Amino acid sequence: MDVPRILIVMPVYNDWIACQSLIQELDKVVTDQNWNAEILVLNDGSHDKRPPLSFPIKSIQRVRTLSLKRNLGHQRAICVGLAYAESNWKGDYVIIMDGDGQDNPTDIPRLLSAAVEDQRQPIVFAARLKRSENLVFRIFYTIYRYVHYLLTGHRVRVGNFSVLPYSRLATLCLYPELWNHYAAAVFKSKLPRTQISINRRSRSDDHSKMNFVGLVVHGLSAISVFGEIIGVRMFLFSSMLLFSAGVGALVVAGIRFFTNMAIPGWATYAASAMIIVGIQSLLLMLIFIFVVLSARNGSVFLPSRDFHLFVGKVENWDSDTHD
Repeated sequence: MDVPRILIVMPVYNDWIACQSLIQELDKVVTDQNWNAEILVLNDGSHDKRPPLSFPIKSIQRVRTLSLKRNLGHQRAICVGLAYAESNWKGDYVIIMDGDGQDNPTDIPRLLSAAVEDQRQPIVFAARLKRSENLVFRIFYTIYRYVHYLLTGHRVRVGNFSVLPYSRLATLCLYPELWNHYAAAVFKSKLPRTQISINRRSRSDDHSKMNFVGLVVHGLSAISVFGEIIGVRMFLFSSMLLFSAGVGALVVAGIRFFTNMAIPGWATYAASAMIIVGIQSLLLMLIFIFVVLSARNGSVFLPSRDFHLFVGKVENWDSDTHD
């Protein structure tokens, strides 16, 4: 194919030093690959002043910052950035990556090659081989992966780092789930996708700005995308629990009235326990039914329609630009 036109999208919250280092690395990769590339930095309500670039740009066509009107979190910042790109940019591929330096720019050619060579025009994700965080984080992350798989049926191996064909962008921006979590929305959309195993680097500057509570919220946001699937699965689980309670009550009654095996007072306690389990199961079933129905009938944030509500200034970021 001809020289691809690429837009690199990255959310940033106060990580201007790490972001500058990443842009410098990206400029080297773009020079080596001879791409026609732009960068859109999503300023997610940073309170630290954006400094001018500390180095000249050689090959990247331009670096722009899109300042959001309030802090949204990196997933919703990506949602706004993608919807803005779909409305204001034309090209071949959008590359989504974190701005903290953990996503290695030298891995982009592999991701892009996989997207170009596949006739399906898939969204190509970088699948993590290992994580660089501390032991406590990895333990909780492992627990989260199993819970996520149990509830949704999807395994967690990917993050934001990916190549998105522009031809898929308009469709993806019509999914309300994109507002909550980019990768989960791609999985929910059933758009063609594939993944390549890639290691993440350590952060290039300081430590993560996301605390434990933020990580939990991030995980719940991903799970919430599959709310209907979770609701149905929990409904089926509650139905099985209710059925088991009913069978248990019948067994208790049979033992009490038709055998000599009953212990005095045992049947009353056992039957009471089965009734309580049955009532709770019935209530859970009703709750999950209403959760699924309300999710289908409620108003939603539609990225392609509503993104402009959060878009502030869009300006060039160069060596002599100041906020």
